Formats: sequence, C-alpha cells, structure tokens
Amino acid sequence: MTEEHYLCGDPDCDEDGGIILPAHPWIPSDNEDITTFLGKGKIDEIPVVAKSYYDELLAYITGGYIQQEGWEIRRILNQNHNPEARYRKMSVGPGKEEEIMANGCMLLQRGETKLATQIWLWRRAMLIISCTEANRSAAERFAADIKKLLEERNLYRKSNIHYGITISFLNIKEKSWSDCILEESLKEDIRVNTVEFLNHSQLLAQYGIPAKRGIILAGMPGTGKTLVSKIIMSTSPGVSCIEAETAYLGNSDYIESLYDLAEELKPTIIFLEDIDIAGKDRFEESNQRDTGLVALLAALDGIEDSDGIVTVATTNCLGILDKALKERPSRFDLVIDMQPPELNERRHLLRKLGNRIPIDAQTLNRIAEKTSGFTPAQLQEVLYSMMIRKQSKFGNKVLELPLRFQAEETDLAIARVARGKSTDIGFRMR
Repeated sequence: MTEEHYLCGDPDCDEDGGIILPAHPWIPSDNEDITTFLGKGKIDEIPVVAKSYYDELLAYITGGYIQQEGWEIRRILNQNHNPEARYRKMSVGPGKEEEIMANGCMLLQRGETKLATQIWLWRRAMLIISCTEANRSAAERFAADIKKLLEERNLYRKSNIHYGITISFLNIKEKSWSDCILEESLKEDIRVNTVEFLNHSQLLAQYGIPAKRGIILAGMPGTGKTLVSKIIMSTSPGVSCIEAETAYLGNSDYIESLYDLAEELKPTIIFLEDIDIAGKDRFEESNQRDTGLVALLAALDGIEDSDGIVTVATTNCLGILDKALKERPSRFDLVIDMQPPELNERRHLLRKLGNRIPIDAQTLNRIAEKTSGFTPAQLQEVLYSMMIRKQSKFGNKVLELPLRFQAEETDLAIARVARGKSTDIGFRMR
C-alpha cells in the first residue's frame, strides 16, 4: 500500500462540515438487486466513517453486530468492477486472526425491515447503510449502534500493538526487569519516566507538570534497547503500547496518524525503534526525511495539552540526531546511555545464560574476564557458538552436564565474536 493510506484516511467534508460521499464506487454491478430488495421509494444512505486506522475494526464490529442483532444476510453482492466481494484477515489478538469483509455489500433482513450495508476499506474506513424512508429509523439506529461499539469495543485499547499499514497485535512473551542487565539506577529512571509516570500523571498535574514524557534509549546494537522496550510493554497493565513501523518514520502523514491513534487509546506509550531514520540532524547533511522530523517535532509539541502519552525512542547513533530532539526537554526529557556491561554485570548475565546452557563456572568466569566491551547480545553469541560446535563434534550423543570447555575453545569463540565487532558480516569481494 502506498502513502495514500495516510493521506486519505479521513472523510472529505463540504463547507458546512457535512460528509461528501464518493460517487458510488461501491455500488454493485447488479445494482438493480439492491433497489428491488429494499423496495419502492427513494433510497437514503447513512454513512458511518471511522479514522483510517480503524478500517478493519469497523468491518469487524459491523460483522459481529449483524450476527448479534439477528440480521439475516439474504445476499452478498460484489463491489463495482470486482467479480465478488473482497475479504481479508484481521488481527484480533496475539496470534489470532479472523476474516472480515473489506469491500462488498450485504442485503440484510430482520422481520419486515430491510437494509443494505456497504463496506468500503480503501483509502478510508466507511460503512454506508442504505434504506427506504420506511426503514430509515432502523438504519439510523444501526449506524448509531456501530459508532457506539467502535468506542466501547475497541480491541486495541490497553493492548500491545504494532501500527503499520494496519494494526496488529504483538505477541510479547512475559518479561521482567530481572531479565535486563542494566544498572539499577538506569532501570529506575526508565520505570519512573514511563509506566509509573502515567500512573501518577494526574497527581503530578497539580504541580504544573505536563502529562507527557519522552525518553531516548541510546547505545550500540545489542546493548538491550529492544529488550527494555519489550519489558516496558510486558509490565504496563492498563496502558496501550504502540510499536511504530520503522520504515514509515520518515513519512509525515504516518507520524500524524500514529500520534492521533495514541491520543485515541491513551494512556499510551509509543515506541519508535531507530528514531534516527526520521530524526537526523537537519544542519549536518541533506536529509530527505526532513518532513518526518518536522512532523515528529510537531507531534511531540502538539500533545503538550494532552495527557497520558509517553514516547520511548531508540537509536544506535545518538550523535546524528537533530538537537531539537536530543537536547530539548519536553520533547525527549531523558537520554539513557546504554553501555556494554561491566565485569560483574557480565558475570551476572553469563550465570543467567548458564541456567539454559549449563556450562561449568570456570569457563563462564573466563568468558566474563576476556570480553570487556562486549554487549549482552555478543556474550550470548559466544555461548551459542560454543554449544553449537560442541554438539556438532559429538553428533547425536547426549552431552554430559555441566559442559566443560578447554581454554582454547573458549578463546576461539570469543575471538570469532570479537572479529564481528569490528568487521562487516557476510561475503566480501576481494
């Protein structure tokens, strides 16, 4: 899908604020069946328009409402120029999908009442309820109920979701702060400025503290920035957590839509992975993504009068971020510098890893002492590579535990990972 998804997500309006309906692109090719089904008289159309990111939610709720209220689907018609109604899968929970109608028309009947519902999820989220004058009150109630259910049965509120072209649920495994090797003071800084801040924002407001916050997690790859984000998601009950689509961070319309969604679902924590995609310094180099940066700055400033939105951004390259992001409190108030673990932290991490990969204590201690500057991800790879080679050497034989390694084996594994720290990974042309 192109960027038009974000450009055209909301309804057009006339000068009086009324909705301008498209020129019937959804009317089925056998349109006479609709007029024949609904009966004689002028056909009225009652629109239900949702925000672009609620397109699938609108179709999902409409389908459930039809079933719940006992409407009989007499016939399903195709959209104009399409051979049949169109369907697609919708994420309705972590690892769960259901089929919804994306474009098509359903002829409904309940008793003597007849309605036609036309769903259109292209470039906007729209439901058109067609009826004759005799059934207008039933159509108006149908529309009012759908609007109410969009608010009451919003699946995304207080959930962990990813927002890209559509919204999908994240399947976050349960994690806690004990899973993260980080100084306790830094853990505390992150906690009090994210979920705890949201929990106390109303009390803090009496002191004039705006109910919004922003932190940047900075550090080289593998230092645990993504893990921290997952821990925040896992330990934030009652909060809507939105993972942004990294590829769209340079798109100004996407940024506006993202923060609009956050406003709808608040209290909300937004996660911007690799914010440097949108936030490069405008004055250091020609930045084709300036529009994304300007939109991000505007979004961060625009929620000043709102309450309940926290932004957590990560970057591997703090130095290239625009100063308006990294040096301006009230946009991003705190920068957490995530450095590779010190010796005692490495020992602690290796002991935790040793619970799954039972390597003898002497080997683990040797690894800790010889891996200064290694990130948690690199320490993990040292153990993985040692285990893989050991199992390959003994084939299908069950290894005796705890696993013991010669000093040469340990040093070779460390050296292999160390080479990866300073050279490119992959094939190289001579």
